[in-house]
Amino acid sequence: GENGKILISVNKGVSFTSAVTAASYTGTWAKVCMDSTGRAIAVGANGAIHTSPDFGVTWQARTPAGSYAGAFKDVAMSNGYAIAVGASGEVQTSSDFGATWTHRTPANSYASQINGVDILGMDAIFVGANGEIQTSKNRGQTWVKRPQNGAVSTAWGAAALNADRYAF
Repeated sequence: GENGKILISVNKGVSFTSAVTAASYTGTWAKVCMDSTGRAIAVGANGAIHTSPDFGVTWQARTPAGSYAGAFKDVAMSNGYAIAVGASGEVQTSSDFGATWTHRTPANSYASQINGVDILGMDAIFVGANGEIQTSKNRGQTWVKRPQNGAVSTAWGAAALNADRYAF
């Protein structure tokens, strides 16, 4: 949400309370993801990354790789591995539930906005401006550009995958 607020619910959305986030962040969150163990990652404007070990009750600010200060647009997590994406082709990966981050370079040095990302096991996908679609078979460490099948001008907004299908 805006002004650095994250709301949580302990009763499946019947009611919500404000989570305790780092007071220094007053920007807008773009995306929050959470795994079944209650570990969560939130990303947003100005390179903001926060993690939570307790279903979003408390949050800790983290430092993006390379002091990235652009807008993160999406984050996804699978088995402790996470990928965050954003403006200017920014891709960052984490292997420790978001505690530390490493910058990764998209295929063909793609440098436009990346809007959506998903990860499942070793497989990952991201989508972005100008019909960009890239996949990874190693948790986002390296990327392969995929054909857009004529939809070159489409700005894809979200990506999802499961064991054998990709959607965007």
